[in-house]
Amino acid sequence: MEPESTFFAELSIDDYTERNVQFKTFFKEKNRNQEGDPVKLAKALITIANQEEPPSRWIGGTDAIAGAEQKVAELQQ
Repeated sequence: MEPESTFFAELSIDDYTERNVQFKTFFKEKNRNQEGDPVKLAKALITIANQEEPPSRWIGGTDAIAGAEQKVAELQQ
C-alpha cells in the first residue's frame, strides 16, 4: 500500500495535446525574434571550443548575464 502523501496526477492525451500546442506556440513566437547577435554568439562559441582548456561554464547573451547577476545578488543576501 502506498503512503497517502504520494500522489501522481494522471495525465491524459488531451493534457499532452494542450501542452504541446502551448510549447509550439511559444517557440514559433520566439523564432527569429531572439535578442542579441547570433553571429557574435557563434564566433564566441567557436573560440571557446578551440581553447585547450575551455571553461566548464559560460554565459552567453545579455539576458543570461542579467539572470546570472540577479541570482548572484540573491545568494549574497
